Formats: sequence, structure tokens, C-alpha cells
Amino acid sequence: MLTRANKISEAAHRRGGFTLIEMLMTLLLSAVLMAGLWNLFTSYTRLFDTGQRIAAESRLARAVLDQISTDLSGLVDVTQLETSQKAALAGAITESTQSSSSSSSSGISTLPQYRLTGTSNSLRINTFKPGPPRPPREEDEEESGSLSSELEEAEFFAPDLRVVLYDFTEPEEEYSSDDSLPTGLIRRELDWQSALMLNSDEEDEEVALDEDELTSDDQKFLSDSLLNDMEPYEIFAADLNNDQFLWIPEIIEVEFRYSDGKTWSESWDSQFRNALPVLIEISLEFDYEKGLDARYASEVEESAIPTEDEIAADEEALDPEENLETLLNDGEEELPQYRRVIALKTAFQNSSASSSSGESEPGSALSRLQSSDSDDDFDEEASE
Repeated sequence: MLTRANKISEAAHRRGGFTLIEMLMTLLLSAVLMAGLWNLFTSYTRLFDTGQRIAAESRLARAVLDQISTDLSGLVDVTQLETSQKAALAGAITESTQSSSSSSSSGISTLPQYRLTGTSNSLRINTFKPGPPRPPREEDEEESGSLSSELEEAEFFAPDLRVVLYDFTEPEEEYSSDDSLPTGLIRRELDWQSALMLNSDEEDEEVALDEDELTSDDQKFLSDSLLNDMEPYEIFAADLNNDQFLWIPEIIEVEFRYSDGKTWSESWDSQFRNALPVLIEISLEFDYEKGLDARYASEVEESAIPTEDEIAADEEALDPEENLETLLNDGEEELPQYRRVIALKTAFQNSSASSSSGESEPGSALSRLQSSDSDDDFDEEASE
């Protein structure tokens, strides 16, 4: 009996432990559980970061589109200024030795009227808005190389008459030199006379400011790209801290389209067409991460001589076999696009004043747009 009891106790003692198979099953289940938790945590983190990025892109896109809408809503007709202001503006640009009466009469005809010049990736407009106070010049500003130091100290008679320039540089157009224009959308705002002085200050270009050239070319600076006529380092380095300079590297694609109420076109010149566009369509494409990298690179001075790690990374990036899958995956990703169609109230006013109600076609697109509420902007945003 004692022997049998000992055997039973020993068997019970042996059953109290875990076998190897049970341990392996436990480890396997624990690994599956931990992998599931890690996958859940990673998915939550990725969704949280993606949501923040989309929200930041949406805020930035809305701010840019609102800024362009504000600039377009301020399109100004300089001929509506007072006679004294017209004479002052004419005297500032003609530099003639004629009498004050003849200078005023000749200068009034040369002033720009509701000027809007645009292409598919650039825009130039005359807008009326309260301009910032002109800061006093300091002695060390002359050696700083900024654009403001290049302007002569003069009394500006029309500080509220602004010239707004939008220019876009595509990534493939970016040069390899340090003096290249930065990739992205650039907005510059100048007072009207400063823009004229910047474009006519170079003696090598021999830009004449006589009455005929001013009348035909509207002060010359709006017909050509002002940014392309100046050195890139003056635009980017000197004006990066200027409140009137806006650089948006997150934008990697810009498209402007202009409509007369019936058809769309890729370019517009209000002086040539003698009219403003009825609608302007703005399409923006964003790459938020690339924009953050560009902003960080502009603040950090990069080394002129690449290190061994950088050379190895470049060689690895150029290997087609190792990076083929990455390249294919990058090509399939669709970046978010934002679109807005803006109706110009100034164009409606000019159309209504120049044509009577009986002459307008009831079924045309222009008449339908005039009958609708022109104060509303049409937004159409597409997420990833």
C-alpha cells in the first residue's frame, strides 16, 4: 500500500509542471499577441501622423488660396485715383522736364488699369491694399545686400498701390548652383514704384522710360518675369525674412487657368485682351514632407565636401536593382490636390458697365455667372 501511495504522489507531482509542447504553444501565442499589439500601435501612430499631415496641408492650402483670393479681390484701377495722386505718380516715372500740367496729362494715360498678367504657373496683378510702413534705413543695410537697400530713398506717393507676383519653380527646373531659385511657390509684394525701380535700375539693360514705351508696355516690369530678371540670391536669401516675401516649398505643382465665361485659356493679359478674366481656376498639389525637408535645408548650412556616408548613400540610391520596388511604390502614390475657382467681381462690374442688358445673351455662360452670386468662392478639395 505504501508503495502504491508513493507512486500516486509521484505521478501527481509530475503532472504539476508544463511540458515542452505546452511551453512552445505559450510562447507562440504570446508572440502572436505581441505582434498584434505592435501592429495595432503602428497603425494608430501612422493614422495619427497622416491625419496631422492632412490637416496641416488643408490649413496651408486654404491659407494660400485665401491669400490669392484676397489679392485678386483688390484689383485696382489707378485712373480712379485723385488728380494730385495721378500727377505725383506720373512725375515719379516719366522723369521728364516738361511742365507740371503736361506731365500730369501725359502721365495719367500711362498708369496701369486693372492689370492682370498670368500664365499657367505665374501671376502678376495690381492690387490696392494698405501697405506696410516703410522701415527707416540703417547704415549697415547698405552692405547687407537686401533688395530694400538697393532702392533709392524717395517719397512714395502711392504706398497702397501694390504689385503682387506669384512665381512657381518646378523641381526639374531647379539649378544645381547655390544661386538657384528655390523649388515651390513664391509670393512677393512690392509697392508699385519699387517694382518699377527694380526693373529699370540696371543700366546695362538700358530700359527707356519714355512715354511711348510706358504706354505700350505698361511700365515694362509686368510684361516680363520680375523674378527671372533679378539674381536668385537677392530673391531668396535677402528677402526670406521679409514680411512681404512668402515661400511655400510644400507646393510642388501649380496651375492657373483663366476663363472669359465661355472658354478656358492657359494665359491672360488684360492689357492685350482689354478685359479681365471672369473666372480664375487655381490648382495646387502638395508634398508636405518634401516641403518640411526644404525648409529645414534652408536653415542648415550644408557641407561643401560630401562625407563618405553621403557618397555611399548616393551610390545606394542610384542602384536600380535595390531600389526598383521603392521607385515603383513612389510612382503609385497620389499626392493631394486642391482646387478653387474664383469669380472676379471687377470683371462683372466692367462687363455690366460696357454692355447693356438687351445686348447680353440670355443663354451665355457670362450672363448666367452675372445672375448668380459672385461673392462666393467655389472650393473643391480632393484628399489622398
